[in-house]
Amino acid sequence: MILIEWLRAAVWYVCRFFVWFFTARDCKHCKHSGHLLWFDRCVCYLSTEEEEKCLSGFQRPLFERDKEERA
Repeated sequence: MILIEWLRAAVWYVCRFFVWFFTARDCKHCKHSGHLLWFDRCVCYLSTEEEEKCLSGFQRPLFERDKEERA
């Protein structure tokens, strides 16, 4: 029974990591973004070419985490 609980916990933590990896790199958490209050939409302050390069894949190569918490 203990082994089943450990296996279940391990699967849970692995799944949480992948969910975090794919969802935490959105523009709301990036240092290069701004937030439009009335549209609830993020705006990227990188050049057009850099923005397209960053948004082209799921890894977000130009993503830099913002240290401050955004509301």
